[in-house]
Amino acid sequence: MRSEQPPCVAKWLLRHFGSSPNNAALIGDLDERYRYSRNRFWYWRQVVWAIVASFFKEISGHKALAIRALIIGWTIKAAWLSAFWYVYGAPPRRLFTAGIEPLLFVFLMGIIAMMSTTWIIAKTHPVHYRPIVLLYLLLELIGPFLTFISKGVLGGYDWRYPAILQGVWPPLFQVIYEIQFHLGIFNGVAATWESAVIMVVSILVGGGFLRNEVDSNSAEHPPATT
Repeated sequence: MRSEQPPCVAKWLLRHFGSSPNNAALIGDLDERYRYSRNRFWYWRQVVWAIVASFFKEISGHKALAIRALIIGWTIKAAWLSAFWYVYGAPPRRLFTAGIEPLLFVFLMGIIAMMSTTWIIAKTHPVHYRPIVLLYLLLELIGPFLTFISKGVLGGYDWRYPAILQGVWPPLFQVIYEIQFHLGIFNGVAATWESAVIMVVSILVGGGFLRNEVDSNSAEHPPATT
């Protein structure tokens, strides 16, 4: 038995993104097997497989909960996007004339909207919040790409179409791009990556994925009641 610890990043990812109800026991088993006869590559491979397999297993086993959570998230998102379109138009042409302060306000409201959406999803699905929030995040990431694909397949393209697939990424990109424009930065690629990273982090934080280890463990193993 060796004293070397398992890869800390891989272990952190499994602890926070593993969707299995037995995630803590799985981590302990992998740690023990690693110390006796396995290598770092083996540990990483097991972690990736455990995260992916547990995600699909939980979603396939709780389809009704996943659909309900998506409806909740998309309802909140539709309300936020409707307010955004009402104020700034579609496409949001009025952003070009907005000052830096209104842009920063819209940016902040967008982050709050994303965080509150996944916070509500997590609170209404406390046992299975990890796979459900990850599913919501995955759809938010691929939504804009599906929207642009629909342009080629269906012909014609509206900035708002289809609203459910559109997601909050394009509006967030637009706001970040306009903020950069006011600062003299003209880089659409940077705005794209920045908006994607901000969206992912906001959704994960709102969904409770980046809580400290104590909170995460207590959520997985709630204290027994008498």
